[in-house]
Amino acid sequence: MRTGDIKKLFARVYILLKSILKITIKKQREHESGVSTNLIIFTGLLGDAVFVIEPLRRLRQHYKIRDEDVVIATRSAPAEFMRLIDGLSGVKFYEVDFKRYCEDIGYFNNFNRQYLKTAYNDIIIFQQSRTASVMNFNSNGRRRIQVWDDVPRGAWRLINRINRRHLTDVVVTGGFDCLINRYSRTSDIVTEENSKVINPKIEWNTFVCDTELSGKCFLQNPFVVISPFSSSDIRNLADVKLRSVMGFILNCGYNIAVSVLSDRINDAKHIINGLPPDKVKIFGNTSLTEWISLIRSAEFLIGMDSASIHIASAVGTQAFCCLSGKDDENIYPYRGESVEGTCQPILIKTKRKECFGCFIKGNVEGYGNVECRKMIKSTGTVLCMSELTAEEIIFKIKEYLRCEKG
Repeated sequence: MRTGDIKKLFARVYILLKSILKITIKKQREHESGVSTNLIIFTGLLGDAVFVIEPLRRLRQHYKIRDEDVVIATRSAPAEFMRLIDGLSGVKFYEVDFKRYCEDIGYFNNFNRQYLKTAYNDIIIFQQSRTASVMNFNSNGRRRIQVWDDVPRGAWRLINRINRRHLTDVVVTGGFDCLINRYSRTSDIVTEENSKVINPKIEWNTFVCDTELSGKCFLQNPFVVISPFSSSDIRNLADVKLRSVMGFILNCGYNIAVSVLSDRINDAKHIINGLPPDKVKIFGNTSLTEWISLIRSAEFLIGMDSASIHIASAVGTQAFCCLSGKDDENIYPYRGESVEGTCQPILIKTKRKECFGCFIKGNVEGYGNVECRKMIKSTGTVLCMSELTAEEIIFKIKEYLRCEKG
C-alpha cells in the first residue's frame, strides 16, 4: 500500500471515530432561544437535485421552515442548480467537497469550525450516505430529522444505527425512490392532497428566454443532444455503439450536440472521431443555464442514467435513457402522476437478469454476479450495459420517430 493511501485510510478512520465519539459521549447542546436556522445536508449529485426540489419544498412547509432560515450543505453543482430555482431564492448554501470532508483532516476540522459549531434548530438529512451521517454527528441541533428508510448494508449498518439513536424525528419513505418519486402512505408528512408525486416538478421561470450558446448557427437546424457519460464509467456504452447510434441520427437529418463536462471533452473527441465536424459538435464549456437551454431546444436526448435525463424530463424534452440494472427500476420509470410540461423518459435496457438491483442489495454494482464483477475488472463496464446493443437503441428511436410522424 502506498504512503498516500495509508494517510488517506488513517484520515478516514480518524474522522469517523472522532465523529462517532462526538455524537456518542457529548450531551445534546441545550437549544438556544431565538435560533431559527435549519441545516439541510444533501450529499447527492446534480441529477438527484432535480428530484429533491419538490420534496424539499414540502418538507419546509411541513416543518414550517422559512427560506431565509434554511442553509443547505451540498456539492457545488447542486448548489448552482438550486440557486436558479425561484422557490429557493432566499436559501443560503455551504458548498462542500464531501470526499475531502471524509478524507482530509484539515478540511474536516476547518469546515466544522466554520459552519457546524453554529446551533441549528433542525438538521434535516437527505439521502443515505456515510458523509451525511458524519456531518450530522458533528452538527448541533435541537431536532435531527432523517429522510430515508433505515436500509443500510455492510459497513453502513453501524454508522446508520448510531445516527438513528440520535434522531428526534424520522420521515419514513420506504426507500429513497419513494422520497423522490412519491410519498409512502407510512410517511408522517403525507396527506390526501400530497400523496401523489412527481415527475421532476420545477419552476423554470428562470429559463423563459434561452441564453446565448456557442455554435448558435449549428443549433438553428434540428438537433439531438447525446450525453455519453454517466456519473460512473462502468455504466457507459462502448464508443463503437455510440458511433453507430450517431450514424443513424445523422442519416435521419439531425445535427448532434454532444453534451459533456469540460473534463471529458477529450473523451468525447475520441467518440466522434471520423464523424462530419459540421454536423457533430461538442458542448463541454456551457454554463448550467446554457446546458439546460441546450437540452430544452433539442428534438430529443440520448443519454445514460445521469442528470441530463432528469433535466430533459423537467423541461419537456423526450429522453432515451440507456439503463443498467443496478436499481432494478427503483428510480425509473418515474412514479406518480405526470406533471404538465414534463416528459417521461423512454427506457432502453437488456432483458432482466437475476442480479438486477445489485446496488440496492449489496451497495456495489455487480453484487451477486461473478461474471459481472469479472467484466467490470476486465472492461470497466457492468454486464447489463455491455450486453445492450446499438440496434436496440436505434429500434427504440425508430419507434418514437414513427409515432411522432403519425
